[in-house]
Amino acid sequence: MSTFPSFPVYIAQYTRDKDHQLPFHWELIIHLRHDVSRRIPKPVGIGFHIIDPTTEFGFQRQDNFYYECPASWAGSLHIGSVRIDRVELLWELLTQVQMWQSESHCQKWMQLGLRKLYMHGFNIDREIAESLPNLQQKMSDLYKRWNGEGI
Repeated sequence: MSTFPSFPVYIAQYTRDKDHQLPFHWELIIHLRHDVSRRIPKPVGIGFHIIDPTTEFGFQRQDNFYYECPASWAGSLHIGSVRIDRVELLWELLTQVQMWQSESHCQKWMQLGLRKLYMHGFNIDREIAESLPNLQQKMSDLYKRWNGEGI
C-alpha cells in the first residue's frame, strides 16, 4: 500500500481596497513548497476561490500559485491538511457548493466548502467548518496579528 504525502491547507486573505472598507477576499490554499530559486523564498501552492460573484459566479483553480506575493495578501490561517491524492476530489467538492446570486461572496462560499470537505472526511478544523462567524472571527484575529495590532 502506498502512502501519499499530506500538505498543509490554509485560508489566505486579501484586501480589496486601500482603506479595508470592503470584506477581505478569501482563497483556499494547499501549500506545496517554497520556491528557493528566488532571492527571498516564496511559498507556492494550489489556490481555489470563487470569481466575480456579483455578475457571473464561477470557480477558479490556480496551480503553482505564489499565494503570498500579491500586495493585497493579508495573512494565512492554517486550517488542516490534505493528502495529495485527494486534491482532485477536493476541487470537485468545492465546485459543487451551491450558492445563490443574492448571497454569493467568497467568505460564505469558503465556509460552505469547508463544511462539505469536513463532512467528506477531509482533515479540516471542525470549529471553522461549522460556523461562518467563528471563521470570520479567526480571520479577523489573524489580520490584527498580521497587521501588528495584537488581539
